[in-house]
Amino acid sequence: MHYFLLIYLLISLMNPAFAQEAIPEFGKITLGELTMKECAFEKSASAMNLINQEKISFKHNDFTNVISIVFERSVRLKIFNKLGFSAAEIKIPFISNSSYSSVTDVQAYLYSLDSTGKILKEKLTSKEILKGSTKEKEAEDYISFTFPNLQPGDIIEYKYTRTEKDPFSIVPWFFQDGIPTAVSKITAVVPTYRKVTCYVLATQPVSKDSSYRKYEGGLHDDVTQSFTMRDIHSFHIEPLMTSIKDNIQRVEFSMPGFIYGQAKDGPQKMRFYTYDLLDAWSFGFQMKRRIPDLDHYIDSVRQFNRKSETIEAIYQLVKKNIEWNGEQSFFCDDSVDGCWKTKTGSSAEMNILFLNLLRKAGIKCNPILVSTHNNGSPDMDFADISQFNGVDALVVDSGSRWVVDCTQKDLSFRVPPYNVLNSFGFIIDHDQMGWMLIMDHRVLMKTEIDVDAEMDSIGNVKGVTKTTYINYAKSDVLHDQREKKVKPMQAALSDHIPDLIVDTLVSEHINDDDDSLVQKLYFHYKSPATGNFYFLNPQLFSVLSKNPFVENVRYSDIDFGSSQSFTSEIRIKMAMNISVEGLPKDVALYKNDSTVSFVRTFVTEKNTLLVRSHFVMKNAIFIKEDYQDIKKFFDKFYSFMSEEIILKRN
Repeated sequence: MHYFLLIYLLISLMNPAFAQEAIPEFGKITLGELTMKECAFEKSASAMNLINQEKISFKHNDFTNVISIVFERSVRLKIFNKLGFSAAEIKIPFISNSSYSSVTDVQAYLYSLDSTGKILKEKLTSKEILKGSTKEKEAEDYISFTFPNLQPGDIIEYKYTRTEKDPFSIVPWFFQDGIPTAVSKITAVVPTYRKVTCYVLATQPVSKDSSYRKYEGGLHDDVTQSFTMRDIHSFHIEPLMTSIKDNIQRVEFSMPGFIYGQAKDGPQKMRFYTYDLLDAWSFGFQMKRRIPDLDHYIDSVRQFNRKSETIEAIYQLVKKNIEWNGEQSFFCDDSVDGCWKTKTGSSAEMNILFLNLLRKAGIKCNPILVSTHNNGSPDMDFADISQFNGVDALVVDSGSRWVVDCTQKDLSFRVPPYNVLNSFGFIIDHDQMGWMLIMDHRVLMKTEIDVDAEMDSIGNVKGVTKTTYINYAKSDVLHDQREKKVKPMQAALSDHIPDLIVDTLVSEHINDDDDSLVQKLYFHYKSPATGNFYFLNPQLFSVLSKNPFVENVRYSDIDFGSSQSFTSEIRIKMAMNISVEGLPKDVALYKNDSTVSFVRTFVTEKNTLLVRSHFVMKNAIFIKEDYQDIKKFFDKFYSFMSEEIILKRN
């Protein structure tokens, strides 16, 4: 008996799932914490969270019948050196309407050691804890404070209570931070009159605990769930990440209403959501609403011979007449006829107006809930509409299906919205409801460059570049022009040749119903030279100018957005006294699985040099386990980009 007890005790000590070290109480700072010199599992860190924890609980007001959620947060933070001082600049945001959101009971302390090794404790005064507001359209209040006497080696600790009245959702708990964290814990105490589902998305081990508390004679009982993660590396944004939310370790919360809480499984819950949305004034009702000003227009477009013409006409009507106000949502704040009258609206109002008109014109279509890349990919196992932040239109014609977003500029309806490509959406329809992967196998980011240039007898180069931007490439260029950013081709040329002069830039084919844009750029410059030798970069017109993969380790999947193609053909006619002295070798470079390739060839004929390049990426997304293969390809690719053609003046 004693032998088996001893074995069980040893297993418990070794296995963190059985025995976890208790989290120290607030204010109980140890000498060991103050004498720490570095983070044991991330030695380069300038600061770290020793403890980051929050408790979520519900409070019911018997007089107003208002339910509030109370968030009690406490943080203990170690500063290793002066580079970590920025981590001690604390800002606690909350919704600016104080009747629904508030932050109270703020306490903040600084702990340090004196010359004798004694622990000193300094409390911030109420005057040092400031309140302010952001200046954005939807203002956010915040509490902020710093620690004027902070020194390397010190510890700061603070706690506060945030209260939200009648919230529709609970924000996720992020285990990770911009600095490493020793212990991160979230606890949810949920009364039995509410249904809250916790969904863990993490790659590291998470300790889970749950308990049930029965209140004899009370109105409800409580269910407590807690999730703890330890020794968590800092989170950093990597090039070509899908989104922060997709890659950060976290706990998601679903807080459905009563009827949704009774659902037996995820599909049943999504079915309840579908029925409610289709009956809701802010969603389904708006798809049936009459818009008197457009009755005659709908009658006219119904007469088109091809349904695709009808779809394109209504798509352009909404895009050209309604200005997107920047709000991304999946329900209408205003009615669709109000949106049409004011000529402005949210993404939901524009797309539901589009659906309304399509249905009146006899086009088969359904709303589809979407989550943009910035919002993170929806998870089919986590059945909750809080994952979505938009509604697009799913349009059907002769077996073809298109996902359409009227806020998408510069493209036809045949090109799927870039901000939801390769993610899942949920179709809202009584009969066809269900998940759908939004994808398109075509090359949707495509650039074709054709250059005709001449070099005179003293190295002056002049010519014209004809660039065709197709699909997303077109959209990107026109977006940069509207935002008054440097035009992509001019920027690429200037990077390679600082002395290049752009004489004229002419744009063609910029209609929304044409998925290509043609630009002609007339230029001249003096070729770089050393003595009688001139140097020409064969990739000087490439927009692929910087290697994004410089780190040896990758923690997130790689998302290029879409499949891509970049083709260039450069013809340079040289003066009779100019000859080719040296050419880089022809290149045929392929990733191991041939999903990425680069081919470059050189041809000389009499006094003309021809350079052809073709870069193709067949896949948009690569898993992080494939990183070394991707990095190897791009390291070689960018080494070829630096090679030069050598010309000689005879």
